[in-house]
Amino acid sequence: MSTKEQIEQQLKSEFDKFYNEPHKGTIPVPANILELFKKSFMALAPHFHQVHATKVRVLANKLVSELSNGDINDMVKLIINTPMEKLYEGFDEAVHSHIQLEKFILSFNKYVDDFNAKLRMKQTTLENLSGMRNQNGNSNGGLHPILKN
Repeated sequence: MSTKEQIEQQLKSEFDKFYNEPHKGTIPVPANILELFKKSFMALAPHFHQVHATKVRVLANKLVSELSNGDINDMVKLIINTPMEKLYEGFDEAVHSHIQLEKFILSFNKYVDDFNAKLRMKQTTLENLSGMRNQNGNSNGGLHPILKN
């Protein structure tokens, strides 16, 4: 296995761990996220959301505290693509709930962006240490600068 493949495998492993670990962001997951997710699943045509019923069952049976970053990502994508009249009883409930959801989504996106930035920094560091990048930060095609013709 090449150095590049080893680095990619290590980064993928770290991403998978992050994707599957429980959410630890600064704003807690909205308490009604499971209810909104279930309503969204029922409201949207299967060809639109393309979420398998088996996965929906697994997610619907979890506690909010058990939801992973990947679970939340999948649920929020479905929820934000559902018309509000399918999720809420009235205007006031929709506005109040959606404000909370928007705050959470902004916080969650920042949490994910911060993780991705750390992962990119780690990738650059590993590539620099392995000689995959030269001093200008350009890729050496996986070869040590001394060996490159």
